Amino acid sequence: MVLTHRKSMNCANLIAHFLKTLVAYLFMRSAPYSPPLSRVTGFIRFLLLIRDYAWNFKPLIVDLNEDFTSKDYELIMDEFHAGNKTNPAMFIASPYDMRSRTWTVASPDQFSLKRLVAYARTSAELLEKLIEGDMPERWPSIFCTPSNLYDIILKVQPQRLSHPHRVLFSVDVKSTVKVTVKAPGDEFNPWLLLPALKGDSDPEKSFSLVSTQPAA
Repeated sequence: MVLTHRKSMNCANLIAHFLKTLVAYLFMRSAPYSPPLSRVTGFIRFLLLIRDYAWNFKPLIVDLNEDFTSKDYELIMDEFHAGNKTNPAMFIASPYDMRSRTWTVASPDQFSLKRLVAYARTSAELLEKLIEGDMPERWPSIFCTPSNLYDIILKVQPQRLSHPHRVLFSVDVKSTVKVTVKAPGDEFNPWLLLPALKGDSDPEKSFSLVSTQPAA
């Protein structure tokens, strides 16, 4: 189940130990339900945890061995309220990291957290519909990032991939703007060589950067 979660959250640059901590929380704080007994149930509850938890207003306390004392809880809450403006976007306190300075101090940031919550919301809704209905072809879409979030999409020829079997699905690009449609070959160089940069390089620049909005 942890591997499944890692695939779905890879876009937010979350590390394995952090995800395992979240999964452990699902089993320790499963009330009012019993601990999840299947991967699908665990996955749905994982998505609901990401979606519903009030990350901006309270820390997520994961007492793995149930040995936190009242002073430990006070320390965690004091630390959370004292650094309210400088805290990580996801403040997760565990026995070896009660101040949340290890797993989430660098990522996700507030923007990534909003995207993460949005992904969790839509994925949970889709997953519930898939369970209720009969749409097996839609399952891979849970792990697919919408292509309209990117300014530039590079669609690589399958024969040029080092591990083509790892591709879950192809990218559906609806844009009509294309830089080149030339087949890959030894003579095709999708970059500007040094001689091309000497003199007036505006034509090359305009050709290389078609309809990009890096600041959007």
